[in-house]
Amino acid sequence: MQNLDTIFKAISPNKFYNQTFQDLFFQEASSFLQTSFQCQVLLAYNISLGNTLKQISSHENSHFMLLGKVITLLGGKPELKNTKNQYFSGKNIAYATNAFDILLEDITLKENMIISYKTAIKKTGSLNLKKLLQQVLVQEEYHLEILKNVIKNFKTQSK
Repeated sequence: MQNLDTIFKAISPNKFYNQTFQDLFFQEASSFLQTSFQCQVLLAYNISLGNTLKQISSHENSHFMLLGKVITLLGGKPELKNTKNQYFSGKNIAYATNAFDILLEDITLKENMIISYKTAIKKTGSLNLKKLLQQVLVQEEYHLEILKNVIKNFKTQSK
């Protein structure tokens, strides 16, 4: 990831960028908590998918922390609410405990996050912020690829 100090020397507080990052922050919180819950459930039953989700959860936590710092540097306050003023709650995560259902929920969440990152990149005028968002997007796309491969293996094994 790029050095945030370098990026923000050229950017003054910006309400538009702050709002853009706030929605991404909200989604990363959902993804981090959802995958954290899921890996705990699966690892308790010694299901290997739990280790995969543990790695993804770790990356989501990094994204969450990065976006929180960006929001702060843009003059905002990283709150667990989106730009529609909906506060985060436990209702924002899925609680499936079946491995196949977990994969379906996570794939849907990742697809939505990827759309959000691509939209944010298009709306962002700052080249440095675009690069930062692009770096996170690449990781999100990689996570989606992993999850799709796992579900493909599930489907193959069940035949």
